[in-house]
Amino acid sequence: MDTSFEHLPKSFEHLDGLLTIAEPVRTVKKASKQLVESTIMEICSDRHLTLEELSKLLNRSKDSLRNNCINPMLRDGRLEQKHNNITTHPNQKYRSVERAEDREINE
Repeated sequence: MDTSFEHLPKSFEHLDGLLTIAEPVRTVKKASKQLVESTIMEICSDRHLTLEELSKLLNRSKDSLRNNCINPMLRDGRLEQKHNNITTHPNQKYRSVERAEDREINE
C-alpha cells in the first residue's frame, strides 16, 4: 500500500500528530476493529477527513475502511458526513461525533 502523504494538502494541519495517533494501526498488518475505530474517532475528533486521508494515515485500503468501519460508524452515529445530503459526494469527509453517553463517562 502506498503510504506517501503527497496527496494531503501542504497546509494539512498536525500531520505529525495524526501520524502519531494512527501509528498503532498504521504499523501493524492486522489491528482489532475496536482499535481501528477508536483511532478513527480520535483522528476525526476535531476535523473532517476524507476516506483517502484516513486510508493513508491508517495504512488501510479505502474499501476495507469504508465497509468495516466508516459505514457502521455512520449508522450508529459515531461519525458524521460533511456532505450529509450527498452520500457519494466525491469530496466526502468524516468527523467523529461525541455521543451523550460518552460525555457522561468522561465527566
